[in-house]
Amino acid sequence: MAMRLFLDHKEAFEFAWTRYLLYSSSSMLSYYNVPADKINICADTLEDFHQEIAKWFSGLAKGDVCEVHCFEDGGEKVMLVSHGSYIRTVSYWDGNRIAFRSYRPASEDILVYSPQESLLKIRAGLEKDRDEYRSAFLARMASDAAAADALAAQEIFTLTPLQEGKFDFTGDGKLIARIDLLHVRMKLFGVGSPMLEVKSHDLMWTFDKDLGDLSLDSGRLVFARFRFHLVPERAKRPIKVDFKVEPPARTDLAQKLYADIIEGYLMEQGVKLR
Repeated sequence: MAMRLFLDHKEAFEFAWTRYLLYSSSSMLSYYNVPADKINICADTLEDFHQEIAKWFSGLAKGDVCEVHCFEDGGEKVMLVSHGSYIRTVSYWDGNRIAFRSYRPASEDILVYSPQESLLKIRAGLEKDRDEYRSAFLARMASDAAAADALAAQEIFTLTPLQEGKFDFTGDGKLIARIDLLHVRMKLFGVGSPMLEVKSHDLMWTFDKDLGDLSLDSGRLVFARFRFHLVPERAKRPIKVDFKVEPPARTDLAQKLYADIIEGYLMEQGVKLR
């Protein structure tokens, strides 16, 4: 079926491939608050966005070829951006001599705009690329780019409830049996902004029993990895869902099973702000 899609229905294959890249990737998504009443995605604005992004990558010496494909899925606009990267040279054996070959790797990034959630989600490996995608999207598709950019800069996630002791790790007593904190990075208060990274199967226990005077409020939390223990009604056994949160706007939760249930709990607990 996949081969027939590829050969005979290229657009359907591209859509399926885009969704696969979005949900199979381990990369985190960046979230931006972008109200739907300020956005117009049409053929003209997409072409303007395409031209700006192509110019950006060309200026970085990543090649002149850039393609943007846009699909609609459940009310969301999903954009696949295919572009080049820096030229690489590899050595290989050609018979009994060493030869060299240069090539330009292809990269694929994804933007998802959800008018229902008023969220723009970007999956791109480099921070400078994510910033350019956001800037180009708002510049070409927002009715007031400056106002939209100010809203997009707002926090989507915060880890302050963990540090204030307000986050309930016991779950909701229904679908969510409990939550474990597995991994944190913290900028400590001190000269030179030292960074502390701690991993454990239960960090709340570790901070309480093993780390002396250090606690979750010894600095500013900049990253956390959670494990949610879920008990869905039809599941034969409890399900574990691990995901990461990196304030102000990054997570890989969208690619996880039961993401909607977990997002609802994070909003109740004040970790997801919108």
